[in-house]
Amino acid sequence: MKRFVNSIFLLCGIALSLAAFPVFGQETSNGFEINKKPLKNFAESVKAKNLDWSKLFSVEAETVLTKEGKFDKEKTKFTKTEGDAELVEAVKQAFKAVGESGWFGYLNMQGIKEVKLSASQNSETFSFSLFSEQSTLERANVIASGVNGLVHMVLLLDKNGAKKLGEDEIKLLQGARAGVQEKTVNINISLSASNFQEMVKRRINEAKETKAK
Repeated sequence: MKRFVNSIFLLCGIALSLAAFPVFGQETSNGFEINKKPLKNFAESVKAKNLDWSKLFSVEAETVLTKEGKFDKEKTKFTKTEGDAELVEAVKQAFKAVGESGWFGYLNMQGIKEVKLSASQNSETFSFSLFSEQSTLERANVIASGVNGLVHMVLLLDKNGAKKLGEDEIKLLQGARAGVQEKTVNINISLSASNFQEMVKRRINEAKETKAK
């Protein structure tokens, strides 16, 4: 169950947060904690459904991070929901569950407060993006550099055997990039739609087999 909970959110586009944070434990020096219950509840709901992950979807949301790294419920809104209704709802629930869990505590510590999230799949590509406008170009560059450094460090720890990641996690992190356009930080994760669908289906089947045993 633990592997499935982590992986399903990686595959819903929150790969950067979920793959990187376990390296440092579940609580940072600034005290934010991870609440696993929303993640487990969402994982169970997805596992119980027969969703067709090959269908197209596009979901966009805007929110504000609290000091605990959660989504401010009163300031969270979905600005775009297109495509297969069931997958759109699943992605929306994924966003909400991650928002409740506190996984974005690290980004909050880096100065990211107001964010726009986007998860979409077309016939060729699955992608997840997080945008956050900063007060200055310099600040945006510092945050992007920090995120890229974190990704590099996690991959290096895996390569050196200090913290082993799964093949899916590695693939997703290798596709993660943080960049800057004017004063806006853009964290993007992209992979082929076929790879995304294979990962999701494999992890769901693994979870079902584990529960059956």
